[in-house]
Amino acid sequence: PVQEKTSKPPPRRLDRTDFLSPKELALLGGVSLRTVRRWLRNGSVPYFQPGGRGSTVLIPKCRLRLDMLPSDFLER
Repeated sequence: PVQEKTSKPPPRRLDRTDFLSPKELALLGGVSLRTVRRWLRNGSVPYFQPGGRGSTVLIPKCRLRLDMLPSDFLER
């Protein structure tokens, strides 16, 4: 039997709208920037820094889930 090739669309390039800054997450969550920085430090919120340490922190929206945020996030 001949296998039919399936063509997949090319992967979509990520852009700025796919990410939140720590400040944006703080505003959305109604918490302080200091709290968001603590979440980043303790691993509650995934992030990456494409330029290495000391560069812009990007929080991928697709990786944010309410169950990974601290339990008091929704109580604010």
